[in-house]
Amino acid sequence: MRSLKKLFIPHSGNQFHPHLIRFRMLALYCLVLIVSQFALGFFSDISKTKAIAATAISSQEIVNLTNLERQKRELPLLKENEMLKKAAYEKGLDMFADQYWAHVASDGTTPWDFILQAGYDYLYAGENLAKDFTTAEGAVNAWMHSPSHRDNIINSEFQDIGVAVVTGQFKGSETTICVQMLGSLFQQKTVESFSSSETTLSQSLPEAKPDVTSPQPPIILKPQDQAILNDPQPAIEGISESYATVAIYDQDLLLGEVPADSQNAFSYRPPEPFPEGGHVFSAIATDQAGNASGPSFPASVVIDTLAPFIDLGSLEVTPFWRMGEKAIEVRVVVLSDPDQAVARIGDFTLILTSYQKDLYEGVLVPPTEALNQNVVFISAKDRAGNEVETKSSLSAFPEPNPQLYAGSILGEFMSRSENIINKLKPKSFQENIRFFYILFGLVLVLLFGVDSVSLNLKGMQRQSSHSLTHAVFFGLSLLGIIFGSMGVIL
Repeated sequence: MRSLKKLFIPHSGNQFHPHLIRFRMLALYCLVLIVSQFALGFFSDISKTKAIAATAISSQEIVNLTNLERQKRELPLLKENEMLKKAAYEKGLDMFADQYWAHVASDGTTPWDFILQAGYDYLYAGENLAKDFTTAEGAVNAWMHSPSHRDNIINSEFQDIGVAVVTGQFKGSETTICVQMLGSLFQQKTVESFSSSETTLSQSLPEAKPDVTSPQPPIILKPQDQAILNDPQPAIEGISESYATVAIYDQDLLLGEVPADSQNAFSYRPPEPFPEGGHVFSAIATDQAGNASGPSFPASVVIDTLAPFIDLGSLEVTPFWRMGEKAIEVRVVVLSDPDQAVARIGDFTLILTSYQKDLYEGVLVPPTEALNQNVVFISAKDRAGNEVETKSSLSAFPEPNPQLYAGSILGEFMSRSENIINKLKPKSFQENIRFFYILFGLVLVLLFGVDSVSLNLKGMQRQSSHSLTHAVFFGLSLLGIIFGSMGVIL
């Protein structure tokens, strides 16, 4: 006890200056910080070899909890719809691919575009997004406490639902995004046909003067400029003067001519596939009087119909135990410039990370029900939308090796502040080091507090040399807290 008292408490035995906050300890504390920072950088580089899906959110749980909220309010239950599910999945992948967190993508693509592209012709539609939650209960609870999200969940107009849970690297951190699409299909109403009599009027007209005014250049609406297409025969659509003849060109090569209708629209579908590579489309309109316009603004596109190539010989799907949970490590080589590689088991999805050319890897920690599928799907997609998929059977898990893991208890506590708790939970060696920084700083502050209170109780003045030492140590403690907070809170 006397030794501990000399370390922590100021008294006559240590000349009223605890050993742990003496100037000679400064070198040791500086060394601790330097070694910790070196270890953080070293293990940070090592840990970048894989992305880890450390969440157990099930899309089916989100559907069930959503319907539970509707059932409480005596509303019709939502039916799962595969088209909405596909739309939600594609929206999740798109947010990771373009690194945005919003309902509208950076290129202006809306949720309704994803829904329509999935083949769901909606009358009503809505979208809810959630990020950084570790349970379905937490995500749905957060939606229900947000007026706009709650209105979507309890909207009586909605009949269908589709949910996707996607995990990947978002702005440097492993993140899970939940996408919930809601909607009602458009039911086409039958319109009674009717006929009307037409009256032809004739009158004498003065002789018309010749039309020598050139029409405005056409505008190509599709495909968009700088687009990458996986359709070798894309429709070239746009607007021009009504009833004009529109000539379509690929650079200087005339592809064909089509008329513009009464609504100023034209559409050209090439009879043969275009070759792979770059193309520059333009259009020139000629009106009924024979006046030609100038060329339209060109649309430069790339035709790419070749899907990425998954090297099956490199595919490794390894089950193991991580933090007391069943996990699956995936490693695969994907060639031909993929934009994204994804591993999926059941409804649980992880976007794989590539820190080496062509090598993609990550760790899935799926919910228990997903493991019943016993098959892991690996898919890759390029910027043009070409996709390839393969699958691998999951071998048996090894016998678990029970261990105690730092931070595992913290993850069990969930509340309305789940989002904050999830950010604070250590998920890696780097975060454990940062927590050490915070603990280091707080312990030093505590030592200063004990020292100051003890001296005040004894009515003693602090020596000037002690004050200088305290100032240096206080700076170190603040530095430790700042280092830790920067990596954990933000």
